[in-house]
Amino acid sequence: MGFLQTADMNGNSQGGLTLLELIIGISILGILLAVGVPSFQSTVNSNRLAAQTNSLVTALNLARSEAVKRGQPVSICASTNQTTCSGATAWTGGWITFTDANGAAGAVNAPGDTVLQAWQALSGPATLNSTVAYVQYQPTGRSVAPAAVSFQLRKPGCSGPYSRTISVAVSGRVDSEKVNCP
Repeated sequence: MGFLQTADMNGNSQGGLTLLELIIGISILGILLAVGVPSFQSTVNSNRLAAQTNSLVTALNLARSEAVKRGQPVSICASTNQTTCSGATAWTGGWITFTDANGAAGAVNAPGDTVLQAWQALSGPATLNSTVAYVQYQPTGRSVAPAAVSFQLRKPGCSGPYSRTISVAVSGRVDSEKVNCP
């Protein structure tokens, strides 16, 4: 099979595809898309979770470094309005990092409390949950929690390694790892 050759009224030849060649080409394109799209979707989901994980890790590291730099407690809490703490253990709606002048973690309430940075709600269908509503860092860089704190970032209905666990040790160190969906 080859190109269909025709001539116009001036004798110039024009090329084109036959219907059979066009159908074969579209069939090959369909097969390539059927194989490539799920793989691409997997990459997009993985990159989105990595970006969301990095946002929380950045916020926790900012809180720790600001506590050391300022010599006063700095907290990070779940927040749906990016100005006050929500008091919830679901962090999907966003979070804020703030100076905590009176050490009353979980509330931006003292005259010296200042929101340092706010993070918006997670993009796309994902959940970010923890057992705590806030994490507070002391001027030494250590977290106030009596035990390690963890956050679980998950995509609904996921399977395989598309879940993340972000951990905050008592020493204040933040770590994240890929885990299999439950």
